[in-house]
Amino acid sequence: MSDGKVVYITGGAQGIGRGMALWLLSRGYRVVIADLDREAGEACLAELGECVKGQAAPGDPEALSFQQVDVTDEDQVKTSLAETLTRHGRIDGVINNAALADPFLGPIESLTLESWHKVLDTSLTSTFLTTKHAAQTLRKSQGALSSTSPRPGPCNPNPTPRLMPLARAASWR
Repeated sequence: MSDGKVVYITGGAQGIGRGMALWLLSRGYRVVIADLDREAGEACLAELGECVKGQAAPGDPEALSFQQVDVTDEDQVKTSLAETLTRHGRIDGVINNAALADPFLGPIESLTLESWHKVLDTSLTSTFLTTKHAAQTLRKSQGALSSTSPRPGPCNPNPTPRLMPLARAASWR
């Protein structure tokens, strides 16, 4: 069991983030989904909310919440984390999962600078901002931080270079 631990997931309304939210809920964690896509966030709340009513985090009305957040905007990130801390009194984990799905599949020569900056802001700047503004509370709770990065593999064998893994790799190497 998690003893009411709270995990904040950026990009948590769809795909891998949604799966992580479900897994954490099933183990009794409280999950805050921070995502720009309100429609996906509300759909995720509806679907995962059924899990909360059933087996995951039974009887905990605070087990799951959604916040619409542009994680490339520092003020929005600070506000979202502050709201999470106010609501739950703690943050025990942060999962930096926000990303663009297939942001660019063409030849590098046709990539615009605007598109490049969007990839960097979503993949790198968001990770920096969330980590920066969660660090103090994570130290206090002796919490954990995780940053995801999709890589080409058996399920994604496309040999076209992907910008997001390149951007995320630049942040840690």
